[in-house]
Amino acid sequence: MSFEEGNTYDVNEAFGLCPSKCYEKPLLGQSLSSRDILQVISTISGMEVTRDIESPQYKAACWLIYDDLRKLNATDVNLVQRYILMLIFYATNGDDWTKILDFHSPSDECD
Repeated sequence: MSFEEGNTYDVNEAFGLCPSKCYEKPLLGQSLSSRDILQVISTISGMEVTRDIESPQYKAACWLIYDDLRKLNATDVNLVQRYILMLIFYATNGDDWTKILDFHSPSDECD
């Protein structure tokens, strides 16, 4: 792809997406820490819906377990609110939002 003056380009198309384990649709309970996180999340969403790889619940849980740069554990006070925010993001097609709100950021969710 060549870049020409005056044309616009999709940044994701031009430079690719960051690698994500979640694109592979992995099992979520493969480690002790991920099982602990799932235990907390299941109190909010239930375990059955979290197993559905197409559900926003699975996508939010997968992001927390594999892709969140903060690498929270199940006892972290921010885990539930980060899960809820990512659940909203995935349930409302956040990748298509016109205003990027940095939901995938490692920054504190209150920022």
